[in-house]
Amino acid sequence: DMAYDRKDYGDAAMEYEQAINADGNNTEGFVKFANSYFYVNPQLAIQRLEDLLKLQPNSALAQRELAEKYYEGKYWKKAAEQYGKYIQNPNHFPEDKARYAVLLYWGENYEPSLGIANEILAVNPSNFLMQRMRFLNETALGRYEDAARNARSFFDNNPNGYFTTNDYVKYAEALSALKMDSLAVHQYELAVKNDPDNKNLLKDLSDVYTKNKDFRKAAEAYDAYLQSQENPSVQDLYGMSARYLNIAATSSDDAERQQAGERGLEYINKVLERAQPQPALYQRKARLYVAKNGNRPDADAIANYDKMLELLDADPANKQAG
Repeated sequence: DMAYDRKDYGDAAMEYEQAINADGNNTEGFVKFANSYFYVNPQLAIQRLEDLLKLQPNSALAQRELAEKYYEGKYWKKAAEQYGKYIQNPNHFPEDKARYAVLLYWGENYEPSLGIANEILAVNPSNFLMQRMRFLNETALGRYEDAARNARSFFDNNPNGYFTTNDYVKYAEALSALKMDSLAVHQYELAVKNDPDNKNLLKDLSDVYTKNKDFRKAAEAYDAYLQSQENPSVQDLYGMSARYLNIAATSSDDAERQQAGERGLEYINKVLERAQPQPALYQRKARLYVAKNGNRPDADAIANYDKMLELLDADPANKQAG
């Protein structure tokens, strides 16, 4: 124990191993060995707890500690299975049932996770973690009205709570599914503020701005996402061209429309430099010329539509009658 307190985990593990050798049923020795040697060799630490559980299959401590080490080692499926067995032990700690609900959620076992959350909330309605798990599971299960209502309650009832990026994002997903896109935008904005290093959130925010028809903000958010990518993918570049197409096609300002059209053409040309010729790419380019020209076709638009048709005609299946 003294070596462990000094963080000499290797020495501590060696002494705990001596204790196990002296008494093969020394539960404390097995558990403390695993806790110390986990920092050195997680696999061996887990193995020792598996050995302990074979010796003492009904030990709540052995079941719990093994479940914890699976969890800490990111063996999510094993952790969930082991917690499930542990929770059935009458000697389990009640607070560990909440951990089991979390593991079930991350293992995509949403219905049983929701069941445990509701069970705990029936006894303790203010349980912060279970309030979270309730609306997260409801969102995953597509029960968006319940999810939105319980998410709103979760945030309102815990003004000083520690909210995660996932909390904001999943609440936004529920709102967006209910076509409450203006409210979903606000939650994504909070997620971006909460986690500024997660640039993928900017792309999600751009999608919600687009659904809300706020095309300028959609382009700004997507551009910020794109600038964070060291080597943007073809799909990323294609997505940026779509944002500028939306502005060009809807703007009543000639200068803005022209500028957006030019920027969109820049991005679709970058795509064409890297991707195999496809009808959809030339269609996008043609539509950008049309939008840039005040939603009127010009020679450039017609040339790109012709290229689109040429590529479509190259596939005999496209010429078959429906």
